[in-house]
Amino acid sequence: MYVSWANSSEWNLRVFFASSIGLNAYHDRDFGTSVQWDSLGLEHFDHQFLNGGQAISITNEIDAPELDAALAAFDPDAVLVYGYAHALQQRATRWARRNRKKVLFISDAERIRRRPWYIEVGKWFALRRYFRKIDHFLTVGNANEAYYQLYGAHPRRLTRLGFAIDVAMYEKAYAERGVLRVDARRRLALSDDDVLCAVVGKLVPHKRQADLIEALLLSERRSQARRIVAVIIGTGTQQADLVARAARLSFHRVVFAGFAKPQDLPSYYSATDIYVHTSEREPHSLAISEALYMGCPVLVSDACGSYGTTDDVQIGRSGLIYPCGDTSELSRQLHRLACDGALRAELGSFGHTFLVESQQRAHGDGLRAALRAQELL
Repeated sequence: MYVSWANSSEWNLRVFFASSIGLNAYHDRDFGTSVQWDSLGLEHFDHQFLNGGQAISITNEIDAPELDAALAAFDPDAVLVYGYAHALQQRATRWARRNRKKVLFISDAERIRRRPWYIEVGKWFALRRYFRKIDHFLTVGNANEAYYQLYGAHPRRLTRLGFAIDVAMYEKAYAERGVLRVDARRRLALSDDDVLCAVVGKLVPHKRQADLIEALLLSERRSQARRIVAVIIGTGTQQADLVARAARLSFHRVVFAGFAKPQDLPSYYSATDIYVHTSEREPHSLAISEALYMGCPVLVSDACGSYGTTDDVQIGRSGLIYPCGDTSELSRQLHRLACDGALRAELGSFGHTFLVESQQRAHGDGLRAALRAQELL
């Protein structure tokens, strides 16, 4: 996103990082492995590391007292803050308000997942007060927009942006998906008749990959016309348990692909017939967006924040949903898609077309519209 925004001559962009985590290798507790992200594109946009470039974990309270001076030196007309939970974002908002700069806001917050009543009450008062400080919201989907409006944001202050994926990489991969599909399915030892479903994510309890395995076990009780092979992409604390569950399968099978770097994912998506996302807590998944861009029909739990009438997952148009945790319904929907190639093709075609158009907003059009709404362009 920042690489694309930096290519525009309509504004000058500077990104302030309070942590360098991910730029250098770090141990991710949930992945259970060392992680270092490649191809961040830092050389393509103006940026500044605060806190001496320390790799501060996002599980800690993040702040950077020198942000005030850094913003004053840059002297922007607008400040875009991501979320409100950390002291860093609150500091940025205070600086902008104090210096009469426009405050733009983005987050992946949603209210699909219900919280305890006392958290809901606290949010009602705290967020309605905080959101009055925001001039404009850059939204990522239907559930995100409903969240802002619940806490007092007027629809005129909302502009759809969406989360950016690496469109240059995915456009190239989509053009080559036929070759990528053959190569990936050969690596995974799949026959031409096997239906491949994939899920991407850390192997932790709230991602609920176990539900997919249980759904395959239920499916084995039916007469089978097509074998389903589930590829679980990721690592984490639940892997041993998932491997044990998968060992109970006799007809379908599960492949544990391990940790995959972002540049490896397009080949998996190319080989995928159905992308499944089982999580009970997933505000707006990039993996769902990426799979749709690659033409995969998707089947997601209703706890994911990526579905809606104008969102990535449009029910019956780009994908299907099922009640989170209902493995019987997940099995039924999975069986339906596995046996209906025409439906898979229809959903996948619409999803790809929609994602190509929506990514134009994420890579510049959405920011442009928001700045114009605030009379900054």
